[in-house]
Amino acid sequence: MASEVVRCIQSGMKNKAIIINSSNKPIPIDLVSMKKRLVDTEGHHYKLAKQLNII
Repeated sequence: MASEVVRCIQSGMKNKAIIINSSNKPIPIDLVSMKKRLVDTEGHHYKLAKQLNII
């Protein structure tokens, strides 16, 4: 998992977040394209991300 984080940082990936799924697999997510996806804006995680200025 840590190697994927390092790979993302070293590759210069900007506007990315790394999400760890239930199988402990890192998934790089493009935050710019997140605006184009269907998102539950009433959900707890979305509201928390907004409060923390992540999105």
